[in-house]
Amino acid sequence: MIQLDLADDLVAHALEVLDDKQTDTEALRDLSADLAGALRDTLRVATSRGQRLPIPRRSAPADDNNPRLPAAAFG
Repeated sequence: MIQLDLADDLVAHALEVLDDKQTDTEALRDLSADLAGALRDTLRVATSRGQRLPIPRRSAPADDNNPRLPAAAFG
């Protein structure tokens, strides 16, 4: 939960910095470093968790009892 709170704070800070027309290049550089670090950590966690997921079994073919939606249905 702490990581999600930190991510929320970082996104809020990024939006403030980007909205400020007087933000200097050093502040943008610092923000970029913070965002890159957060993305690196997110990728590390997602990769680690993804490797622990079981391999899904093949699903049954679509029929009236087991309909399938196209990928576009999910946005």
